[in-house]
Amino acid sequence: MITFTGDKTENGVTELDFDLTVDGQRVPAVIWTPDGAKGPRPIVLMGHGGSQYRKTDTLAARARRDAREFGWATLSIDAPGHGDRISPDEAEAMARDVIARGRAKR
Repeated sequence: MITFTGDKTENGVTELDFDLTVDGQRVPAVIWTPDGAKGPRPIVLMGHGGSQYRKTDTLAARARRDAREFGWATLSIDAPGHGDRISPDEAEAMARDVIARGRAKR
């Protein structure tokens, strides 16, 4: 099931927010396309690490650029334990753990 939750168009790029329901769980997603895009086009599936959000600044900037410059669509989801699928406290704990593991490898 897909539920559309919002959209906006700025500088030639449309950003469409939606939720998928997969095995009873909400999966927040977003797709960026060139404004007014019709017909088939390449789609980039963009991943993000740690507990980051599906629209983290660097990811969204690349998606907008790819839509404007190349006419591509870009899709990003919040996987389990990421973005809107994790609480702020859980995200903070995960970030502390990642930093601690990085320091331990030095």
